[in-house]
Amino acid sequence: SCLHIADRPISRARVWRSVAAALHIAHDRLTTLATSGVADNPLSFGAIADAAQLVRQARKAFAAVPTAAPSQAEIDSVARPLERAGLVLDASGLDSEWLEPSVEWIDWTVTRLADEKDRLARIAAAGVAPPNVEGEFPSLREIAKTAPAAAAIVTRLEAIAARAYDYAMEMDFRFLFDERRKLFSIGYSMATHARDASYYDLLASEARLASFVAIAKNDIPVEHWFRLGRTLTHADGATALISWSGSMFEYLMPVLVMQSFPFTVLDQTYHGAVRRHIAYAEARDVPWGISESAFNLRDRQLTYQYRAFGVPNLALKRGLGRDLVIAPYAAAMAMMVDSRTSLSNLSRLEKRGALGRFGFYDALDYTRPDPGERFALVKTFMAHHIGMGFIAIANALRDGLWQRRFHADPLVRSAELLLHERIPRRLVLQEPQEARPDEALPNPELERPAVREIDTPDTPQPRVALLGHLPYTIMVTSCGAGYSRYEDLAVTRWRADGTRDNTGQFCYLRDVGRGQVWSATHQPTIARAEWYRALLATDRVTFHRAEHGIDTRTEITVVPEDSAEVRRVTVTNNSNEPREIELTSYGEIVLTTPAADRTHPAFANLFVETEYHAWCTAITATRRPRAATEQSLWCVHVVDGGPERVGEVTCETDRARFIGRGRSTRDPIALESVGPLSMTTGAVLDPIFSLRTRVRIMPGRSASVAFTTLVADSRERAFQLADRYHHPHAAQRALDLAWTSTQVELRELGITPTDAAVFQELASHLLFPTSALCVPQTEMLENRGSQPLLWQIGVSGDWPILVATISTPDGLPTLRQLLTAHHYWRRRGMMVDLVVLNTHPPTYLQDLGDRITAAIFASSDASAVDRPGGVFVRRQELLADDALRMVRASARAVIPCDGRSIGRILDAARTPDEALVSEPTVEEAPARDTLRHSISDTLAAQRARLHLPARPHAPAGKDGDGRPGSTHGEHPTPSRGVPVLSARRVEEPLLFDNGYGGLTRDGDYFVRVSGDVVPPAPWVNCIANERGGFLVSERGAGCTWAETSYFYRLTPWQN
Repeated sequence: SCLHIADRPISRARVWRSVAAALHIAHDRLTTLATSGVADNPLSFGAIADAAQLVRQARKAFAAVPTAAPSQAEIDSVARPLERAGLVLDASGLDSEWLEPSVEWIDWTVTRLADEKDRLARIAAAGVAPPNVEGEFPSLREIAKTAPAAAAIVTRLEAIAARAYDYAMEMDFRFLFDERRKLFSIGYSMATHARDASYYDLLASEARLASFVAIAKNDIPVEHWFRLGRTLTHADGATALISWSGSMFEYLMPVLVMQSFPFTVLDQTYHGAVRRHIAYAEARDVPWGISESAFNLRDRQLTYQYRAFGVPNLALKRGLGRDLVIAPYAAAMAMMVDSRTSLSNLSRLEKRGALGRFGFYDALDYTRPDPGERFALVKTFMAHHIGMGFIAIANALRDGLWQRRFHADPLVRSAELLLHERIPRRLVLQEPQEARPDEALPNPELERPAVREIDTPDTPQPRVALLGHLPYTIMVTSCGAGYSRYEDLAVTRWRADGTRDNTGQFCYLRDVGRGQVWSATHQPTIARAEWYRALLATDRVTFHRAEHGIDTRTEITVVPEDSAEVRRVTVTNNSNEPREIELTSYGEIVLTTPAADRTHPAFANLFVETEYHAWCTAITATRRPRAATEQSLWCVHVVDGGPERVGEVTCETDRARFIGRGRSTRDPIALESVGPLSMTTGAVLDPIFSLRTRVRIMPGRSASVAFTTLVADSRERAFQLADRYHHPHAAQRALDLAWTSTQVELRELGITPTDAAVFQELASHLLFPTSALCVPQTEMLENRGSQPLLWQIGVSGDWPILVATISTPDGLPTLRQLLTAHHYWRRRGMMVDLVVLNTHPPTYLQDLGDRITAAIFASSDASAVDRPGGVFVRRQELLADDALRMVRASARAVIPCDGRSIGRILDAARTPDEALVSEPTVEEAPARDTLRHSISDTLAAQRARLHLPARPHAPAGKDGDGRPGSTHGEHPTPSRGVPVLSARRVEEPLLFDNGYGGLTRDGDYFVRVSGDVVPPAPWVNCIANERGGFLVSERGAGCTWAETSYFYRLTPWQN
């Protein structure tokens, strides 16, 4: 082809045809863009209309340009409108993703016209004769006689052609050739220095091109050609040679350069193969064209897998009917056989979205479809597949251009007679292979994610979904609460509270015009929705709710490769008027271990610093290291950009400013009024991340806002990811990859989406235990042990405990499923101590114990035996009675391994709760005087110090003011005769009143508490002795402990 370029006339007609096609495509793309609904405002729509008008102007000018001898001014008359069209589109405000299909053709045309102007100038400078009436100049070789620059190009072309010819001639095929069989081996192993034991022995194979060239070069004898199998089959009205996998690649790849001669066995095979591909696809109502390609299955690096697919009745290979994967490049190659039918088929593929930016995607996988779709687009481009498509199209358009070039070589013509082999007169046909029942396509439902649907937030216990895998994992409940973890660190604050279930990361919504406030999930506002639905899948969690004429859909997923979680909130305006909605995110920053946060959250908060970065609308938070060996991590919370945004994004990182005194996440003060957040950052006492943005939504339209939280190990990486997730389409990319990533993991674990859903359902019982799977209450009450009893059997008690009891080998299937579930939880960062109790009576052989051990080592949990969060196998008869009672009573779930699946066990556990067991009566211990000093004595001393009159003791039946009072039985009073504080009369003045409260005449300090009227800081009393005590604040909050508040806290303490 290099020599052909040097010898053919330089034709302007080809350039002009390409420019005309590009202008036509650009105009079509703009028309499609204008009618797509993407331009939803007058400015954007007007820009598209103006650009289309400029393209039409360029097409009109182009039609007037003479092909033979255009002037530079005439070329400029075409280029200038296109340049203005590009500028108009750039100023349209539309995202580049929507503009790219049109802009790329406009830019290409402008560049091509500029190149043409430059080429004409160089030709004129070389003194070349003017073009003929067809617009053709002399060949490059003719011009080279007078133009040194052209001569240099010809020299380079000749050098490239010579090098290519040398490469072809130096290929020695003999090391792959088996002299005895007269066949080529399919490969050669460099490790063993031996040929592969399999051979190419069919004429209908892509290897026949290598066979033809090797014979032409005289590397191998011509006898090899006739050793290739020529078995014929007849099906669907067409006869063809049989191939190994029945793929279009095997039949048509050699035709890219080898001519097909009429009435030959190969020519009939080409037409027969194409017809049978068409018939096979029509029977399944899909586009046609099957060949080796990528398919919708990825490895851990998210690389698409690749193998050969084909039509069963053309193939020797078995099992092809199990897959249905359509490769567009296979249809493109068929243009050399039936161009009209192939072009129509490519149009069908384009309508299904198979045409991408760089050409057709590699495949459409009907065997492994995307959720809710009939097929999955395998969005990858393979250079050799696109290249084969280009050559096939060039052959169809230019009357076999590449075939003519190949056969122009004398070496090829010397062996051309091999291609004239006629169809045998006496045919012995082989019965075509039909798809067998066991080769039917798998049920797509088995490949789709299993979704648990909850249509009410009022469930007996929170239902959970575990998303992601290490290093970044999250847990989301059906009400929207949950945790985020990076390795073993808590990213956001969470407390396991099955009653309130109100901690985690949330998003608030506020209707600016109407003042209504609600949250994207049920928590934390607990606003009752018109309807509510939570969809818990293995790859994402979706919440749907509707209220006030607004539908809210929240999608949550994880990108473990970026250590990021994405929460996209889509708001739909179902009312008849435009609505402005304010979205405000909220999460409490931790960045330390959950244990450290539970122990002293106020102290842990002191080391967190926050910053805001307006360029990417992101908050960054990092924890100052307390030791030289401590690694610094960066937490980033970013909101994406979008065309629906109104105003600037604002932030808040001080929890006190966001929540307000005396409030909670249910009604934070930051949601009381419209407007920006305070933009407080730095070393705040109680760090949070909160971003607020506003969207304007027209009636019947939707707007999406994505909040992303991620963790990075350096500031540079944090900013790189913040920039990535600030892009408006980053959330969609994360959601698109979510199911693919989950599929890869499930295939690694060898489980189905239904299995994963069952494991997540069991995780709900471990995080929020109920009586359904715990031991009976009577057995719990028999336990009098404490945590050290667990230490005796090697279990820490720091993680949820799951006890599996097994007594016979029949229970091994259940145990194996539990081991798989345990590994699944560990990958999702959920630590569980799996205690396997072998309850089989002691025997000498211990067969069951050996089989339990074998099952563990055959699973993926072999490395976690007798380690925290691992597997502990114990024989029941060897455990002390108190230790056995302790481990069973401490277990959040006790699963009997009896051969049933976990799903069936959970179903059985959903039966009505067993009758409540009354607590056995316990003999009351005598009351003890725990106060060393009388509180009344203390109050008397304070009165004397403040020069207040001593308070007289009230007689029985009277209160402290001498008014009739209640008896002790009605309103108990504290011990030692201290009366209960009576209700204050409003008109009584307070001593030293500071606006929040003051001293009463009795010496009590009265604090006014009403709604938001609270002291600026908590007023807390601590009353304790060496045996116990309690804290109580002015609002009634506090906790009680025995002996020490660190180890023996009786009630929880929220600081």
